[in-house]
Amino acid sequence: MTNKSKQLGICQVASGGGGGTCTIANSYTVSTHIDASFGLSTATVAAGIGISEDKTVTSSIQWTSPVAPAGASYKAWAVGTRVTYQIQKWKLTKAHGRSAQTLLSTSRVLTAFSPVPGFTVGQ
Repeated sequence: MTNKSKQLGICQVASGGGGGTCTIANSYTVSTHIDASFGLSTATVAAGIGISEDKTVTSSIQWTSPVAPAGASYKAWAVGTRVTYQIQKWKLTKAHGRSAQTLLSTSRVLTAFSPVPGFTVGQ
């Protein structure tokens, strides 16, 4: 999955006649991002959705565009695994030797992103 909120670099073909190329050259570090709700820690959520809370990818980009018209621009973004989920808050009550569960609330759709080495480029 391309994570367009994690831009790693940008280049633009110089203005002038005939067009040309541009190059993205950059080092980057991208870490896991996990949304939480209802006071849960990101470690608890990470364990529940099966991703590592502490994953970090450090790498570099060296990419040159194809020949393009003057003013064309390209961006590089992080890639990885995206997980969407909701968290539910339940209440457990016990009375007369019986237990009952009641759903109190459900979070909005939350997301987590776990990076992998590499990048994708687009305009």
